[in-house]
Amino acid sequence: MKVGFFYDYDLTLTEEFQQTPIFRKYFGQLKEKYGINKIDEYWNLCSGKDKSVIWMEQFLKDAKTTFDHLTNKQMQEEFAPLVKLAEGLPSWFERIKQYASSLDVELENHVISAGIYPLIAGSKIFPI
Repeated sequence: MKVGFFYDYDLTLTEEFQQTPIFRKYFGQLKEKYGINKIDEYWNLCSGKDKSVIWMEQFLKDAKTTFDHLTNKQMQEEFAPLVKLAEGLPSWFERIKQYASSLDVELENHVISAGIYPLIAGSKIFPI
């Protein structure tokens, strides 16, 4: 039998939003530009009711200016490894596959996210 597990990335596989290392590095610029006092206040800059994806427009604007022309390569190589993973990761995926195998189950792990691919692809869980 084949079974698939699907995991959301932010705050399921991680202890923080995947953008947090970027916000930490550029916090001084964010504070100066927007007057925010905590990293979590960044999300309040995003207009609209559905902040789960509307943040992308704000982030793209800031990537060009506030984040000093942030690139996909930078996100993958510099920031993705800094995202705090949930306890037990990345070894969880191999452990659960071994357990499933002992039950004659072929397990596939999949990550779903409305996030930024380079921030996931550069993490220690990729590829799972």
